[in-house]
Amino acid sequence: MLLEMNELLDSMKNDKSTSAVILASSQEGMFCSGADLKERLSYTNQQTEDTVRGLRSTFHKIYNLPKPVIACRDSMCLGGGLELALACDIRVSTKTT
Repeated sequence: MLLEMNELLDSMKNDKSTSAVILASSQEGMFCSGADLKERLSYTNQQTEDTVRGLRSTFHKIYNLPKPVIACRDSMCLGGGLELALACDIRVSTKTT
């Protein structure tokens, strides 16, 4: 997912037909749950460093995108999900969040 998101961010950066970006989940009642911490237990130190570096790079791309980025939250944001929302320019939430 991160690779696809990075490719999309790179393509939107100079795309004049894109005036804003909206980040939302395709599943109702979700936004982003962050990393699977149980999966991370099996990572080597290098894999963990690479993963964190990749996430940080993606969040920086979102933060520095020259177009408004809106996080549409329909649930709680924890861990990396909160970092993702904070990288956006605008955060909107449902009444239930």
